[in-house]
Amino acid sequence: MKRFRIQFLHFLIFCSFFFYPYFKFVTYHDYPIFSPEVITLPIFWVLVTFVFSCLFSARPTAYALVIVVLLFLFLATGAETIKPIGLWLRGILCLALFLFFWRAPKMCLPVIGLFVLGVILSDFVLAFWPSSQKNKLPEVEIRKTPVSPSKQTGVLPSQRHVLYLILDEHIGIDGMPPEVAETGHMRKKLTEFYLSNRFTLFPKAFSNYFYSDNSIANILNGTYSAVQDFYFPENRGDHKNLKKNTLFDFYHSRGYDIHVYQANYINYCAWETPVQKCYEYRKNSIKVLQDSPYSTGEKIWVIGSLFLETNSFFKEIEKRIKDFNLVKVRTGSLKVIPEVFEEIQKDIIRADHKTLFFAHLLFPHYPYIYNAECSLRPVREWENRNEFNEPHRKNTAEGYRRKYGLYYQQIDCLNRLLASLFDSLKSAGLYDSMTIVLHGDHGSRINLFHDPAYDYYERISSQDMITSHSTLLAVKKAFQNVGEMNQELGDITGILQTLLFGRREFQRESEPTVFLEQKHGKKELIRVPFPPF
Repeated sequence: MKRFRIQFLHFLIFCSFFFYPYFKFVTYHDYPIFSPEVITLPIFWVLVTFVFSCLFSARPTAYALVIVVLLFLFLATGAETIKPIGLWLRGILCLALFLFFWRAPKMCLPVIGLFVLGVILSDFVLAFWPSSQKNKLPEVEIRKTPVSPSKQTGVLPSQRHVLYLILDEHIGIDGMPPEVAETGHMRKKLTEFYLSNRFTLFPKAFSNYFYSDNSIANILNGTYSAVQDFYFPENRGDHKNLKKNTLFDFYHSRGYDIHVYQANYINYCAWETPVQKCYEYRKNSIKVLQDSPYSTGEKIWVIGSLFLETNSFFKEIEKRIKDFNLVKVRTGSLKVIPEVFEEIQKDIIRADHKTLFFAHLLFPHYPYIYNAECSLRPVREWENRNEFNEPHRKNTAEGYRRKYGLYYQQIDCLNRLLASLFDSLKSAGLYDSMTIVLHGDHGSRINLFHDPAYDYYERISSQDMITSHSTLLAVKKAFQNVGEMNQELGDITGILQTLLFGRREFQRESEPTVFLEQKHGKKELIRVPFPPF
């Protein structure tokens, strides 16, 4: 009987290593706990732990080794209590515990049990601490500020709406790699789409930065900062508060309401300029699977993958091996993007005061989930932009072409959504009078060899530099009658400063430059020449 009780306690500890972080992960995303796709993994773990507890409970050294390895994986999954402790320190702690249990095996069960219980209880205390409640987001959060009653209503010709869409990871037309078979056709389709909708298209526009936070913050403020995260002094990992927004200030000073549609990545609603509506959605969530047409097996695949991605040890391994496309690291635009487009369309048509509608859409950003008809791909076909995480290569030639084919189809889907939005605005009689700005924040970043970093600047090919920074820019001014092409080379920041803020006409840059980050945590960005294209 005593042996049974000990084995049962071993079994409970083994279970806790998985159950606690897993159900914490699931409940964070508000996913039904007893759905088949959620409960399958715990059932599998119960079977595994039962076998382990029976096999190793009578073998003290082997048991100590297994339980310490599981403890390390448990700590790497990121309980709030031990987040400040680095991964290496957690590993050293577990090694010390193993050496201790090797010498005193009878202490293994009580010490590990008390340690795990302490971590879980501390986590619960932190979870209900007032400051931690701010970090818990619903799937979609809408915050509204009442409109001043002094504002007159009715959208008059002098009160024109502005639609400003940032299309994350959308490459520019002339930056598309010519060696990819579908490039010529995609260039033609994009050109026809924007010109037929009366946009001025800038096929040679580029971003000065490789990452979204640096790029977008400087574009919105009309600056060229050489400091990493200059506009994010309170950098909180994935949720960054933008400390200044000149674009919002400009429109607010002219009497515009401001509506924001954002992922929980860059927080545009934190700036002091009043925002009348802040629509926020999670950029990566298992919740979007719940009502999707995917099978239970596919849902288990994605849920298990995203749970693995919460483990910092697994992520360190992932950086050093080939991407076999087994672990699906993002849900990306799944379900979210069509819903955001619907929300924007509804709000524009209902608005009774001139408004800046500003949206940062993680589309056509990887993973490439939608085909050209906006139908969902099977989970096995989801792909990220890189096959490799090594610094000296990112994709094979075959993988490079395949990923561009998937990426271009996702752009086709985006154009379908935009066409539907534009048609609804035309039907409502609002399209002609609106100013519409669409641009990316950087290129596709589907590269063959290197992502741009100053540490290996001399080895970066011109094509990889161009596909990393070339980005879409299309602008339709109010009452613009015809589409136009501006073939001059220039950065988005400079072009928009001239178009939106009434400065001199944009002219070609004679010496274009971009800013490259340095590795090893250095904050300074290095300015380097950008190849003409």
